[in-house]
Amino acid sequence: DGSMPAKCATIIAWSIAFLQVFPQDLLAALIEVAGRGMKTCNDFEVTNVLWACAQFVKQLPSDHAIDHGLDSTNRCSRRCLAVQFVQPLRALFDAVEVHFHGRLHEVKGQILVSALVSIATLSSVEHVSRGNLWKSICDALALKNGELSFNNKTQIGVAGHIMSK
Repeated sequence: DGSMPAKCATIIAWSIAFLQVFPQDLLAALIEVAGRGMKTCNDFEVTNVLWACAQFVKQLPSDHAIDHGLDSTNRCSRRCLAVQFVQPLRALFDAVEVHFHGRLHEVKGQILVSALVSIATLSSVEHVSRGNLWKSICDALALKNGELSFNNKTQIGVAGHIMSK
């Protein structure tokens, strides 16, 4: 209803992901709130909500595990997430793209690395386009190569590996 500020939604989303408690309805609602109010968020809050989404997706069983009977929890796989999560995630990606548009060169390298790794993790979700955002962040990180730590560069490599699957 618009009564929760987007910044609060990002904090709550990060908190439930940190605690590894994932009520899908709540997370979907928080993503919607964050997406609608993205323009009021700081860069780290944007990456916090992306990270929360990535943590949710990571805890879901893979399609391989389900197909081969390796997961008996009857949970949906990463690819077949319910519409209640996919739609808000699409809107969130659009809002993130608008948030960073034209100013990626101003964003700290660590923030961009965090966004990149989360986007890579979320790449397994069907029907969520992230190509433009991925490319834009990669281009910005290439310009920031000198300021990135070895750990940052390792994380970029991991993100690239995830995306190549």
